[in-house]
Amino acid sequence: MAITRVETDVLWSSSAGKTLNAATVFASDAFAFDATCVGASLAVSADNQGSPASGDTVTFYLAYTSGDLLGDTGDDYDTDEHAIMIGVVDTYATNTKGCQTSCGGAQCGHS
Repeated sequence: MAITRVETDVLWSSSAGKTLNAATVFASDAFAFDATCVGASLAVSADNQGSPASGDTVTFYLAYTSGDLLGDTGDDYDTDEHAIMIGVVDTYATNTKGCQTSCGGAQCGHS
């Protein structure tokens, strides 16, 4: 069996992007890995199209399914509370990851 590279986008109602608003949870379309997949990676990004402010973040979660556990003909997914957090993307340009103001800029370069 040959190993091939298969790239697939996660979609949001068949669209490659999603416009977000404050404190709202959005779920993507269901995603299934290619049957020949032996490894996977996920890249996430966020673009603040308005005027970003400190604290503007987007949190990404992964909700697994084990199929139709409830027997109601639809796949059942982890709840928002039980999904696995993948990470947080900060959309404010000057917020440096891991920045601690107590370092005086020596570690993270802030001024």
